[in-house]
Amino acid sequence: MTKNELVEFVKSELSTKVAALKNDINSLVKDSSENSKPNSGDKHEVGLEMAMGELDRLTHQLDTYKRQYSELELMDFSAKYVIEAGALVKTNRGVFLISTAFGLVKTGSLSAFCLSPQSPLAKALMGKAEGDQVEINGVRHTIVEVK
Repeated sequence: MTKNELVEFVKSELSTKVAALKNDINSLVKDSSENSKPNSGDKHEVGLEMAMGELDRLTHQLDTYKRQYSELELMDFSAKYVIEAGALVKTNRGVFLISTAFGLVKTGSLSAFCLSPQSPLAKALMGKAEGDQVEINGVRHTIVEVK
């Protein structure tokens, strides 16, 4: 799998998550409005507060996924020779796409960690090239390939 295919795969995953969250939010809003009929008692109020808390959590997650998608859209994924945002980096410890904090992506024969450029490992790798080494938390990474 190429770097561009990996990026497209992550975008697709983010789009799927956005659609699912929008669906969940719409269902929660619909359920809340149906259950908002005047009703006395603490039980009803607690249920509404829990629904509002869940709505806040889902909305925050939706905003995060949308921001990550936008970051990918704006990032330059052309070939790299030194590590910067948009680089696909192979080290002796794994493969890392310096892009957005999406975590481990497994697709086909490729497993890669999508790291935010602000992550400690990405910061240590920035500006380095093939053959360079960095150490994070006592773990040495030798850069094997930069794309």
